[in-house]
Amino acid sequence: MGIGGEQHKTTQKRIKQTAEALGFLATIEKPIPNGSVDVLLERGGLTIACEISVTTTVDHEFGNVKKCLDGGFGTIAIISKPDRLRQIAEAVSTALGAETASRVGYYTPDDFITYLKGLPVRVVPQTPPVPTETVRRGRKVTLKARELTPEERRIKEALHLKVITEAMRSKPEPKGLPL
Repeated sequence: MGIGGEQHKTTQKRIKQTAEALGFLATIEKPIPNGSVDVLLERGGLTIACEISVTTTVDHEFGNVKKCLDGGFGTIAIISKPDRLRQIAEAVSTALGAETASRVGYYTPDDFITYLKGLPVRVVPQTPPVPTETVRRGRKVTLKARELTPEERRIKEALHLKVITEAMRSKPEPKGLPL
């Protein structure tokens, strides 16, 4: 789970546990086209790409911000020590401009958890089920299922994939046939 040193992994786990307790779907090392995001948080249409900096250079973290912006994330959180955060913020605003830099937040681990706790829980309005009628094997069948939003569908698929992956991992090795 996670890459990087022990402090990096511990911070990832702490953010994941706190975010999940707040209703987020949290994924450590979420693959994206140009690499991966340290922790990706998703809840009710809000997506936050979190990059954790412990020992990497400011240039490397600038690349992580650029990678997340190119990946289409609207909100990016850089999590590190205060002095490192100032350096990364300066590099990002100088190179990318104030408008783009405004999509990036800079936090210590404790400050980020406080930020998450302060976010309002968005209630996604439930759409009523729309009955659909089809004919199957000569009988009229009425289905009453609510359409899922793309966000709900992605969360549901991610949970299903997690269950399937864990079930496959715990499956015992098949024994060979006797000769």
